[in-house]
Amino acid sequence: MSEYKLADIHGFIPKPIQTFHTQKNDFTSDLSTEKLFEDNELGFINSLLFSLISSSNSKKNTNNLFINTDDILLNLKREHDQKTSKNIVKINEIYKSIENQLIHQVISFLNDLEDIQVNVVYVNNLYTPSDDSFLKNIATIKKFHSTSNISNTLKYQICLFIPKFEDDLITGTEIQKRCSMKIDHYLNRIQQFNSESQVSNQNLQSIGVVISNVELLNKNVFLKKKFWLSCSGGSTIDFLNKSAISAISDQKSKRLFNFFLLYMSSQWKDLKTPSLKTFNHKLKQYILDIVVHLRLQRFSQQGRSGGIGFMSSNDMMQISISLGILDNFYDELMEYTEKNGENIDSFLSDKNSINHQDLIDNPNIIVTPDIVKIAARLYFPFKLQLTINSSNKRQRKDYSIAYGSDAEAVDELIDNLKHLDIMNNSKEYVCQYPMERLVVEDVLKHISTSF
Repeated sequence: MSEYKLADIHGFIPKPIQTFHTQKNDFTSDLSTEKLFEDNELGFINSLLFSLISSSNSKKNTNNLFINTDDILLNLKREHDQKTSKNIVKINEIYKSIENQLIHQVISFLNDLEDIQVNVVYVNNLYTPSDDSFLKNIATIKKFHSTSNISNTLKYQICLFIPKFEDDLITGTEIQKRCSMKIDHYLNRIQQFNSESQVSNQNLQSIGVVISNVELLNKNVFLKKKFWLSCSGGSTIDFLNKSAISAISDQKSKRLFNFFLLYMSSQWKDLKTPSLKTFNHKLKQYILDIVVHLRLQRFSQQGRSGGIGFMSSNDMMQISISLGILDNFYDELMEYTEKNGENIDSFLSDKNSINHQDLIDNPNIIVTPDIVKIAARLYFPFKLQLTINSSNKRQRKDYSIAYGSDAEAVDELIDNLKHLDIMNNSKEYVCQYPMERLVVEDVLKHISTSF
């Protein structure tokens, strides 16, 4: 009896790659804008895979993951009227309950993964570097680094940071700012431990995973730069619920995660310095063009380069290569199923036994401009800082005002744009970072890919 079927794999292949495969093989497919935005979600499982693999192959940065629960909060706000204090309290209670459920599911999933150590750290609102709990947690993370590197027992450490607020999660207070500062301090120390491991040629790498709403990041301008990917809380809950159902009998999801981690890691060994065949030098220029245009886009905060940091080009290359690996895998998988049916045990077995030397002799991972576009849609919306998102009109820095635009007219334009609900008109799906996604699409539309 077959253990794995094609449906088991779909949760591990990002929707954009599945859509890309369909478009490559069906030229008549023309997805609507709404569908395009809906499918531009990397998801929890792929975000985690990419974070672990890229951190192991990057000597400059630790690629932490942020699980954004804003979509959960927005759905609750839609369901309940916020005009009364009673309903606000109710929204907070339900939100905390769902968030706690998400936290327990994430911990349960991570604890069963192979070659991975999970450290759960509950971060309170007391920010002092000499705090006993803070120093104890740092010592635990460092000790694990030291012992694992000596014994080579584990390859990855996931530090799951859980902010604990005692006040209203919707309005946000000074307490959130102190908590964000503390998480920032944790992530800095993790980066330090990773750098020390790389200097001594040790394999173990650590990443930080934070579950919270985006208000936490808004309280600290430096904290957001510590994360390279974001996934939605709602999609994470959906995946983990499916994983929990399968875990009752066979734990397919966790075994498949281990498979993809090993498979993608083996592919990445030869892509630390990508060849021209894998990553054409003109694609690097294309990525640079995207970065420059996003920084100069009208709605980007000019004083902060729109939030696009100096590591963006390198991050985009890593995401593009990871997507290229999955795209190649999915193409081969679909070709196999067309010939042999839905049972894919032998296909996965063949992939699992690939000789490392074969990868060197026959590199078949090719990144195309379309893959780079997918990477841009996944990476940049979380990074962008827009003037349009400011509720305070004094903080709006639209540069056209310096050249004669009327400030009141600009504010009216921004207010009208903010109230557009193009991507969030479906109650079943809430698109995260909607205006940021529109900005990215605008930039991609105006940059030529004709090399």
